[in-house]
Amino acid sequence: MSLTNTSQPKLSAIARAVALTLATAAIGTAVAQTATDKKDDQAPRAKEDTVRLGTITIVGQGDKLGAGQILNEDTVKGRSTVTKDATEKDRATGNSYQALSLLPGVNTFNHDATGLFGGGLNVRGFDATQLGFTINGVPVNDSGSYSVFPQEYSDMENTCLQSVAQGTPDVESPHIGATGGSVSVITCDPIDTRRVRVTQTVGQLNLSRTFVRFDTGRFANNMAKTFISYSHSQADKWKGPGGAKRDHIDAAFALDINPDNKIVGVVNYNKAVNNNYLTMSLTQLAANGYSWDLSPTFGGHLPPVNGAAQREASQSPAFYKLSQNPFENAVASLSGSFRLAENTYLKVQPYLWYGYGTGGAQQRALAETSFLNTTTGRYSGAARDLNGDGDTLDTVIVANSSVTKTNRPGITAELNHTMGNHALKLGIWYERAQHKQTGPAVAVDANGNPVDEWLRTNHITRPDGSEFNSRNWLTISPAWQLYASDSWSFMNDRGILTVGLRAPEITRKFTNYPSEGGITSANNTSNPGNHPIFYQIEKKYHDVLPQIGARFNIDREQQVFANVGKNFRAPPNFAFAPTNGNVTITNGVAVLTGDVKAETSINTDIGYRLQTKAITFSAT
Repeated sequence: MSLTNTSQPKLSAIARAVALTLATAAIGTAVAQTATDKKDDQAPRAKEDTVRLGTITIVGQGDKLGAGQILNEDTVKGRSTVTKDATEKDRATGNSYQALSLLPGVNTFNHDATGLFGGGLNVRGFDATQLGFTINGVPVNDSGSYSVFPQEYSDMENTCLQSVAQGTPDVESPHIGATGGSVSVITCDPIDTRRVRVTQTVGQLNLSRTFVRFDTGRFANNMAKTFISYSHSQADKWKGPGGAKRDHIDAAFALDINPDNKIVGVVNYNKAVNNNYLTMSLTQLAANGYSWDLSPTFGGHLPPVNGAAQREASQSPAFYKLSQNPFENAVASLSGSFRLAENTYLKVQPYLWYGYGTGGAQQRALAETSFLNTTTGRYSGAARDLNGDGDTLDTVIVANSSVTKTNRPGITAELNHTMGNHALKLGIWYERAQHKQTGPAVAVDANGNPVDEWLRTNHITRPDGSEFNSRNWLTISPAWQLYASDSWSFMNDRGILTVGLRAPEITRKFTNYPSEGGITSANNTSNPGNHPIFYQIEKKYHDVLPQIGARFNIDREQQVFANVGKNFRAPPNFAFAPTNGNVTITNGVAVLTGDVKAETSINTDIGYRLQTKAITFSAT
């Protein structure tokens, strides 16, 4: 049992910790364990993963240098790695940003110490939306905006490796939005022995976290092994009302068909509800103080009176229960490596990324006449009685927010062939992301509680029965990439020259459906006064991205390296949305006011490494 910041824990949390400790002892008696939790069971390895695509693993003792936060690198580019030994020393609720915070060139922040509320990350001046994030080789940046939510991913107990390429992503990286480098997070494989692990954390701000993991050990003639884990975390905000609750499941299996043919599967599932922190300007901070936050009380509804206008106004700051971030997501992948010939292997990785969430301020003052007339297409002529007083003269507080639902299947296939001193790669990646963004609204009760905080059910409808929406967009983004590389080792591995080429392409197919939000008459020249019409925009973006790098060992302890590569980032989907002033309707046709182009960058690394038993030094 670990106790973290235990100044004022709830008694119930302590009781649960004691109960779980006793349960752990009972389980330890009931389950025969053939080995203890040795570091070698999940020892990191500094070489390319033999199964997963686009990842590295570590061999040997990843904890020997910098308590797991320094690893001797051997690449042609700048890269830094955090191993399992480092994350096991950190707080259990932590997220990837916190784990990467001490790496060179990386600047991070989190909204609180637990990591449950997320945060931000910059690498050499590029923010997270310009970095390619992968979980077990699967791209997880938002398919529309490229946003990253670090609190969603693998529990730290199940995370073996986190690394940052602070410049050019690897040639096989499955990204169309990475101009500033890449981040890779790897879930641990199941261990070889049967084991049950239970941990309990309690602390200040009513922090409580329960983690349970079961490993089967090897079975089926020692060919297979699996694990499954579950965790529940919760904590109050450090200022203002509200908190965070998170439920998470990780599961994995490994099947060693024989030494040359292996399959690994991983599922990461996350469900959480967080209350937001109030975003302040510097002027507001100076006027209201450091602890100013969302309101703990709801202003309430006005008593409904027939024939009189009740005009409720959104309070400022908003009520905390109407400013929250519920989200649910799952990342599933199946990675296989198969030997086709003596020096030829095929790697295949199908995957699925699913996400649903809403966020920001849900509090909205909705006028009973603010409904789209779907017959005329006008933002007038349709009204609904929201407070039940028999008239449509009122403005009523409702819960309305941006909802995003994503289904994102994909697959990567790669051939690896060794020919003398050359290691050759040839691969293809494809995915099709369906990104549905809506803005439904639900009623709010007398205490300020939305009837459904997830905005999934009980939607407010228009007079014709269709759903009110503050936005209604669908983005289909098929993307694919061809890539090839050659890594040539010379002078008995003293030097390495790597040449690579990747050619990504993505098509943005953006559809705007009529809704209560979007284009106004100011940029609707064909029908002034009408609300947004249905329109579609389709744009294709592609590029050819070369990279070349070399590493040379001056002696057994010193090496120099250099790398240059071109990167690419297609525009986010909101570049085609009706809310940013970049779309004009002329004679019923949507026209982009500005030609939105892809972002490109050229990154150059030149560096020196000194790696001895006593010291590790790297300058890039």
